[in-house]
Amino acid sequence: VCCADHIHCCPTHYKCNLHESKCDHPLFNSIPLLKKHKSIKLSKTIRKALVEQTSLSTIQCSDKKSYCPEETTCCQLGDGSYGCCPYPEASCCSDK
Repeated sequence: VCCADHIHCCPTHYKCNLHESKCDHPLFNSIPLLKKHKSIKLSKTIRKALVEQTSLSTIQCSDKKSYCPEETTCCQLGDGSYGCCPYPEASCCSDK
């Protein structure tokens, strides 16, 4: 869930509580808000080398140039670049 400040996000079924910097849920305990961060842009050669040398696991964003860590969600930002929401299968902001 994208928060109204377009900087933070919460897991699905939670509501952003920007005043207390928390994600609220009617049945579960609140958890801290998470801040979105920029995706990384790697060439295919560099990405392949990193994956072969480390346990780095990424997902490719729909621009076919940006990558986010596995278990996150690629979300397009207002400037056309991509950011990584720290939750898997998150809903991206409609206004980016």
